[in-house]
Amino acid sequence: NKALVVAATGSGKTYLAAFDARNFDAKKVLFIVHRDTILKEAMKTFAKVFGQRITYGLFLSGIRQIDCDFLFSTNITMSKNLDLFNKDEFDYLVIDEVHHAVADTYQKIIEYFTPQFTLGLTATPERMDNESVFDLFEKNVPYELRLRDALENDLIVPFKYYGINDKLVDYSETDARLLISQIADDLHVEFIKKNIEKYRPLGKLKAIGFCRSIEHAKLMMEKMNNFGYHTTYLIGKNDTGERLKAFSDLQDDLNRLEIIFTVDLLNEGIDIPSINMVMFLRPTESSTIFIQQLGRGLRKYEGKDYLTVLDFIGNSYTRSVQIAIAMGS
Repeated sequence: NKALVVAATGSGKTYLAAFDARNFDAKKVLFIVHRDTILKEAMKTFAKVFGQRITYGLFLSGIRQIDCDFLFSTNITMSKNLDLFNKDEFDYLVIDEVHHAVADTYQKIIEYFTPQFTLGLTATPERMDNESVFDLFEKNVPYELRLRDALENDLIVPFKYYGINDKLVDYSETDARLLISQIADDLHVEFIKKNIEKYRPLGKLKAIGFCRSIEHAKLMMEKMNNFGYHTTYLIGKNDTGERLKAFSDLQDDLNRLEIIFTVDLLNEGIDIPSINMVMFLRPTESSTIFIQQLGRGLRKYEGKDYLTVLDFIGNSYTRSVQIAIAMGS
């Protein structure tokens, strides 16, 4: 009555869930994830699979479309409003990005509802805190499609990875402010620019740059704008509308926006399929985060032959082990 599916980012997890719910002949579906931007895309996917014979609704802060067949909600909103629903309200429960499900808000939802079937979806089930996502599903993993498998089956675009030996920054520096000052130094920003231009894909640059902190993201935006690029930065306080506009501008060939700098906001749950470059501008010790961030650019898109990955890995190549881990996953 429960299963965990592990599938690489961009390979079609939401479609898999929708098709399985249809095969199950689900009458009432609850789809849970932690970001509202994911919910809206998921609702569109389910509508493509089930059509208009089903009614769909969002249950978010300020939006209560609960009189419907299929409901899409965040863990925060749902966990605070469980009393509005019967325990057996839904016969099919989907928990997306289920590596977050060890959190209390998810646990309340899982313990409250009694669906006939629960499906968990994730690209990265292994957690750094040793909490087990597998145990939540009684170690039942009927399907697993890791990054290498997705590439071999042509479900995602291939990528060109460049581990750039960056001698201008001491990435072992523990003082965050000092490290950021090195990364955002004019000489280093010029070094970043040279590498962007060296490996720049054809057509409009559509890049995501992952930074160490909010301060770092803001500095990168300012410095890169000074070097002639058109960039912006997104952080947690940006609302959904601001984020969606930035995503749309980046994908629009007629819009001048070329790079979005961010911290961990875009690790998962965004759909910008035309991204053609991902830049790691800070140390990335977690293989889970590395795979999530790499995955942002792996979705297929018309005219996109590959993703360019620039990893500024510091004075030694010890950090480049992350790409080996990713390919082994």
